[in-house]
Amino acid sequence: MKLNLIEVLRGDEIYLLQCCWYTRYMADLVQCTPNFSEGRDGNKIMQIVEAAQVAMAPFGGEVRDWSYDVDHNRSVLTFVGTCKAVEEAAAASARAAVGLLDLRNHTGTHPRCGVVDVLPFTPLAGALVNDIVDLAHTVGRRLVHELHLPVNYYGWAALPTKPQALPDLRKLIIGAKNPLEPDDGPTPGNRLGRVLVGARGPLVACNMNLNGVDLAALRRIVRRMKMDRASLPELRGVRILGMHLAHRDIMQVSMNLTEPRDMTLPALYRYVSECAQLEGGTVEETEIIGLVPEITLGGASPKDIAWNSWREQQILRT
Repeated sequence: MKLNLIEVLRGDEIYLLQCCWYTRYMADLVQCTPNFSEGRDGNKIMQIVEAAQVAMAPFGGEVRDWSYDVDHNRSVLTFVGTCKAVEEAAAASARAAVGLLDLRNHTGTHPRCGVVDVLPFTPLAGALVNDIVDLAHTVGRRLVHELHLPVNYYGWAALPTKPQALPDLRKLIIGAKNPLEPDDGPTPGNRLGRVLVGARGPLVACNMNLNGVDLAALRRIVRRMKMDRASLPELRGVRILGMHLAHRDIMQVSMNLTEPRDMTLPALYRYVSECAQLEGGTVEETEIIGLVPEITLGGASPKDIAWNSWREQQILRT
């Protein structure tokens, strides 16, 4: 929303300048959530996190969350700021990852296309879809020219005739007989792979760890969830994978909530709990990777959904 501040605040020049600064700062507040193919070497992960922090510092951005998982062999970093702050942090963290990581020695349960696997941008306050698409394309071009990384775009940033949904894009790359060519940059190499740069709405990464079920039961639960997804509001926009995490010896329902403002975590938790109970198990713990809009908690506390490791900075207040 654009205000005519001269008309509204005529005669109060100091307050006018303050409001202009606030409006300009808030107009492009965005979130970036890069995923890196490293979840076992804490020193390398911290170097990537610190690269983002240092790059954002002059622009007032903030690293809100970072986490990693040994079995997924994947780390997720979340930072928030102006378009410029987020652009610099995205480029810096990618540069650190390119210097540190190697896909040739990588194993893990989570599918991956590159050492910098996905790099999505999300508007938080004031920014329009076109702003986020421009940001994604700007960062994508920087990754090509500065780091020689092949780039494919997805979501709102997808090029015409190319797949928009991330799962569809992955299917055309991972294990494909004739993998999709990059949208920009060189032919993907074995060490770095390629990066998928996206522009999208809010997404919540949610894992529910199950107790008392085996792999066959987990597969039945995932199959039932996918069948129910079209008809149940608690599964609206939920993408689902089932995984056995060997290091913790647990079964995990790993989910991306692509429409988190139209469903709630308590309803999803109850549904997955019922599925687990039918197989003789329970939901032991819920994990949220990155940030979650407060509305998606549906008025419940984190403890109500067994989210025991929550931190205040992970909740996006409206």
